[in-house]
Order: sequence, then C-alpha cells, then structure tokens
Amino acid sequence: MEIPQYLETLRQAYLENPSGYSLPNESTVQVGGKSYNQNIWQDQSADAALVVFELSTNGLLVSKSFCLGVKYNAEGSQELLSNEQLWEIGIP
Repeated sequence: MEIPQYLETLRQAYLENPSGYSLPNESTVQVGGKSYNQNIWQDQSADAALVVFELSTNGLLVSKSFCLGVKYNAEGSQELLSNEQLWEIGIP
C-alpha cells in the first residue's frame, strides 16, 4: 500500500468511528516496506477544528512528512483536506 492510500484508510476509519480514537495517537508503522512515525492529533485553526493524520520519517539531513486531514467548521460541516491544503495552513 502506498502512503496516500494508507492515510486515506486511516482518515476513513476515523470518520466512520471518531469515538474509537484516543487523540493524540502516536506509533510506528510499516508502509510499503518502510518504517514511518504515525501521528494522529487534533489542532485548531482560526475558524475550525482539525484532525490530522501524518506519516513522517526523520533522516540525518532530510525529514519527510505526509498528511491528510479533516476540518470541522463552526457550522458543523466537515471538509477533507489534502497534504497541500494542510501545508497552506502551516501543518506540518
């Protein structure tokens, strides 16, 4: 399984059963034969609550992060966020 599909699976599982998750949640997982740090946490932006799903690696010179998210607006609606949309608001 590739990283985007893995993160989408995590996000979908959360959306189906948010009460089944204790946040923050941190662990080490294997994806595509590589080891990643998996972090799932809640955050706040100016006008919304966020739940972020992140896989990251820390090398000697380079660190890589891959994220997907869910944004809950004040009206109660939700928006699925891509890696790029999270970068625009400063995550990770």
